[in-house]
Parts: sequence; C-alpha cells; structure tokens
Amino acid sequence: MATSFSSALGVDNKAFKSVGILDAIIGVDTRLFLDPFLLKRTQIPEFKQSRQKIAKYYQDIITLLVASRTRGDKAWQEALRRLTFKELHGVSIGYGVHTGNGSAIGHELAGRLINTAREILDMGIKDPDIFELIGLFEDDFGADRLSDMTIVVIYQDLLRFTQRISAELGIKSLVDVLSGGETFRLPRNPSGRGFLILLPESLLSPLPVALGWDGIEQVVAHNQQLRQRLNQLIGASWKNKITKRQLRGVIFSNPENIGVLLAAYKNSTPPPLRFCCRSRE
Repeated sequence: MATSFSSALGVDNKAFKSVGILDAIIGVDTRLFLDPFLLKRTQIPEFKQSRQKIAKYYQDIITLLVASRTRGDKAWQEALRRLTFKELHGVSIGYGVHTGNGSAIGHELAGRLINTAREILDMGIKDPDIFELIGLFEDDFGADRLSDMTIVVIYQDLLRFTQRISAELGIKSLVDVLSGGETFRLPRNPSGRGFLILLPESLLSPLPVALGWDGIEQVVAHNQQLRQRLNQLIGASWKNKITKRQLRGVIFSNPENIGVLLAAYKNSTPPPLRFCCRSRE
C-alpha cells in the first residue's frame, strides 16, 4: 500500500503543509524536480549558499577541462569522475515511478556531457551555468538528471534542512547519518533501509527551465526571455518538434547563439516563491 512521508513518520499532513514540505509517496517518484534555477532567491537558510556551491562545482569541472590536453589524461578523468553520479535514494521525485530513487549518471553519459562541455569551451564560453542548459542538447539528459545532479552537489544542505525540519515537526523515528564528517539525525525510512530526505516545495518545479526539448512549448512557457531567444534563433521550426540533434546543429553553428541562450537563462526572473520554509528562530 502506498504510504506518504507524513503518514509513515507519524506526522499530520497539515503539519507538513504548514512548513512547505513535499508530502511524497514513499517508493513512488513524483513528477517534480529540484530546480537549481529556483535557488536564485530562496530564503531558506540552509540553501542561501547553494547556488554558489553549484556554480563552483561546475566551474571546477570547467577548470579541469581547460587544463586537459587530451582525452583520458588526469584532468579529463577527474572531470569525468565529477560528472558521474550514483543513484540517489530517499528523495521520491523524478520519473522512476516504481523505485522512488533518482537517476544514475554513468561513465558513458558523463563522457558525452564532457564532450558537449568541451565543444562549448572551445567556442570560448566558460560559464558554469551552461551545465544547467546542457540537457537541451544532450539525449538521455533531462530534468530528472539535472535535478539529481543538483541534489548531489547540495547534499549537505539538504541533510541540514531535513534535520531541522524533522526536529520542528517532532519526528521520533530518526537514524544517525554520517556525511562529510558531520552526523545528521534524519527520518528513518520505514522500509528499514536508509533514511528519507525532506524537500521544500518552493524549490520544486514540474518543468524546470532546462528540461529538454520534448514538450518545449511548455518548457519555455516558464521563461519569457528564453522563449523569445529561441524564437529568434530557431524561428518557427521549433514548433515542428525539432529534435535535440537538430537543435544542437542550429545552436552550435555560431558561438553567439549559446551566449544568447545563457544570457536569457541568467537574466530570467524566478517565478513567485511559494512557502519558503524560513527558520523559526
């Protein structure tokens, strides 16, 4: 039987709602994604530095790729390692409706992401935000994987947030989790395997800006600047279900095109905040 987080943890659903927490169903992924774009103006104390952490993580990868002289050298291998992610557990968002786990990014996909990033770098563009738009050009990389990468990068922030909210809600069934040299008291997964991570609804979106090309009309509807720029760059053809390969050909034909997309993304205004889970201090 499907069980919600609140039910499994012995907390009234209204209490979850009162602090703006997603009351997910354990083991069933929700079609929502932790959107890095929404971190731009969050007021949640644990996430105020998260955007900077993400930028630094991707900037370090760019630095490695710039230092790399040939595919497979030490710098390239380290960049590959940093773009390879294990499957996530305990978050219950994304597409995996039978598992409740996040998507892994293996060496093959990570290698393709590096190749795409390398091609963009060769055009003279070294902005770390490009990793949040790379799903527009790369097959098998969409909102779910962008979300999972974001969760991995700001993992410590999520654990601190989960610990605080668990205390505020009076959750009793807790387990000690050691991560990054710090011990966290987190909700025990009722399955007996691992723990649960609580996610603020204000950072979740059904359609992140960098979702991918399928259903692009819905994707760009969330971002007027990006929609206008895509219209200018691609014209009416995008309405005919252009493929990622075709989009890549158009955008990569001129370095200015990628710069235009990046500027549209960076200058966009996040949608109005929902409940922001402020600290009760």
